[in-house]
Amino acid sequence: MWWFVLFLLFLVGCSSAPPPEEVTSACTQDSDCARAGCSGQLCVVASAAADTITTCAFREEYVCFQQATCGCVDGRCDWQEDLSSCLAEYT
Repeated sequence: MWWFVLFLLFLVGCSSAPPPEEVTSACTQDSDCARAGCSGQLCVVASAAADTITTCAFREEYVCFQQATCGCVDGRCDWQEDLSSCLAEYT
């Protein structure tokens, strides 16, 4: 799982988007959040989604994100489902 977190940090670091803390900053409702990234693998603040650029490599585990719901979780944009079991199928 640690490799996945590093991978996401790499993707965010390679973009021209705001720093990760701004991309995943405060939200008050689900509509404040949106999918981002070439494969829809990121859940970010909607206002930053258009500026979030990632590589366009598709990985099998990205299917987990396509089945998940991006929304406001505890005041931050995040996936509303626990993706760990789905992601574990691809490692």
